[in-house]
Amino acid sequence: MTTPTSSESSTVFVRGLPSTTVRSELTALFDHIGPVKKCSLIKNNDQTSLGFGFVKFLQPSHAASAAATMNGVQVEHSGKKYK
Repeated sequence: MTTPTSSESSTVFVRGLPSTTVRSELTALFDHIGPVKKCSLIKNNDQTSLGFGFVKFLQPSHAASAAATMNGVQVEHSGKKYK
């Protein structure tokens, strides 16, 4: 599900998102790990998610923790499955 963008980065790459995912849902998936500074969903022209995005944490250690704990994990949130 997640990959750090670099070893010192506070940003993780997230994939496997349903096309109906909205930014607040993406934030909610990760805010238990640490404070989320920004979430970005990459979208089609019709504004639906392409199934991936980025989560930027306040601290690089939170990004590393997210990558370690969420990578390859399937979670369900708001009735949607994320893998």
